[in-house]
Amino acid sequence: NHVSGHYEDSGDEGFTGVRPVNRVLYAGYPARYVLENVSSGTPTVEESVDGLFSAIYHRFGFLSSLVDEIGIGISPDERFYTYDMGNSAVADLCLHSTYETGHYYTGVCADASKKIESDAYLNAVNGLKEDAPDLIVWPTADSTDIPPVFYEESPDPLPSHSVTGYPVSVEFNDAKFSEPPTLRLFSLQDASGSTVRKLVLMDKDNDPNHEFSGYQFALFPKNRLEWGSMYFAKLTYGYDGSVRTKRWCFSTRSLRKWAERVYRIEDERDAALEVVSGVRYAVYVVPEDTNDRLGRVSYSYDTSISFDFIDQNTFTITLTGEAGGHADLSFSNGQKIRLTIAQTDTASEPQNATCIPLDTSDNQETQTSDGNDESGITEPEENENPEETGATDSSDQTAKTPAGSGTNGEPGSVILVEEGTSGTYRTLDTDTYAFDENDTHAHAAILENGGIEYHVRTVEGNTSVLAEKAGGEIRIDHRGNTLVTPSPERSLTVEVGPNGHVRLRIDGKLRPKTELPPGTRVEIEENRIRTTIPLPDRVVF
Repeated sequence: NHVSGHYEDSGDEGFTGVRPVNRVLYAGYPARYVLENVSSGTPTVEESVDGLFSAIYHRFGFLSSLVDEIGIGISPDERFYTYDMGNSAVADLCLHSTYETGHYYTGVCADASKKIESDAYLNAVNGLKEDAPDLIVWPTADSTDIPPVFYEESPDPLPSHSVTGYPVSVEFNDAKFSEPPTLRLFSLQDASGSTVRKLVLMDKDNDPNHEFSGYQFALFPKNRLEWGSMYFAKLTYGYDGSVRTKRWCFSTRSLRKWAERVYRIEDERDAALEVVSGVRYAVYVVPEDTNDRLGRVSYSYDTSISFDFIDQNTFTITLTGEAGGHADLSFSNGQKIRLTIAQTDTASEPQNATCIPLDTSDNQETQTSDGNDESGITEPEENENPEETGATDSSDQTAKTPAGSGTNGEPGSVILVEEGTSGTYRTLDTDTYAFDENDTHAHAAILENGGIEYHVRTVEGNTSVLAEKAGGEIRIDHRGNTLVTPSPERSLTVEVGPNGHVRLRIDGKLRPKTELPPGTRVEIEENRIRTTIPLPDRVVF
């Protein structure tokens, strides 16, 4: 009846019930235990499902470990879709005779008075959780054809933004975790290793619509993801005295599905493109901000033209005719594009990416002991003005950054041992610290008392520092590699300095107990020892 939403009025055409449960009972479903997702305006069921999975609240509904069967309703014009989900074990209980003695539930079945034995009902509801994974991530490991963008949802998790990157989410199984784990790190990197800038890391506390449970988290990238590209997610969390890390890869949808050639327009409000007659092009206009969508289009032309939107920032176009024929496109957001038929073009072929794990730990979960699980590492707030934090342009830092070596595309971690330090530092008032910057620097200075002082800074990725209590450990986690040192009982000082540096002052000598991997380089120059180490997943000192 073309009504978008979960509730209907009795006067609506085709009315079968006010609420989802009323409508599934009308259709003959035996139980009242249902969840519902609906969408409208999409031309295919595939696009409908893609849109609902990009919408975080609806995604969690589809991925719920409380349901395992689904019924789908499609309008005659195939523009409106309804997905009702139920629990097959609960539905099966409703097909049996009513329970006569002992503890029971009512209001479960189509016949609301039917009694369902309490243990049987609870086992049916919770049984799916017991069989479900410890945590459910989306996109899943090695998944392909993931849309690169999230627009809007009702209710809207990002009411001030209408175009952002596709969210990455995790839901911990509350049947496997007696309390919500402590999230230490949730990050996303592109294929080059650069950290994708986040808009928000959403959880129960900052969800504007109060839909998230304490077990659900979602990372919203600030910018759209790129078409046909690989991305690597990393999740680190603490639970029951241990720290666990999961890393996985996924790839976004390729424009090959729609076009032979691709133009990407960025920071160019009046663009001129050359196209070959009869060739189908995809044109992606990179949003200038989180509310920049192309909007309505008007065009004039003197040749044959075929135009269609892929999404609200991307479209396909084909011009057919003689050289010099053209089309002028004007969009309601102010974007203008002139396309002219020529013998050649400067477009590129559509990108296509398939996940290749960086190392054996990718798409797996690893676990290490954690002597202080009470405080978690949180990601820093993004800063629109790097100069206000003392950061400098990445080109200025390049010459200062030691060159490392690594395997499988991962840069090595470089540790410099040298005399002297500089800068004014302030004492860190917590045992943990994490930061996101655009360059790397890590060195350890030998102190007069024989102790060691570590300085840490990141390279195009997230580095976290966890300083445990006396007798514990100091952990420096960088791009999946972990440097672990003992925390001496005598003295440990953690300080945060200029430009995001972290200084760890350790009173005590450290000697490696782990054999350093092949490729390690040691250079001695007067009072400096330079060691370049392609770190494995864990090095213990």
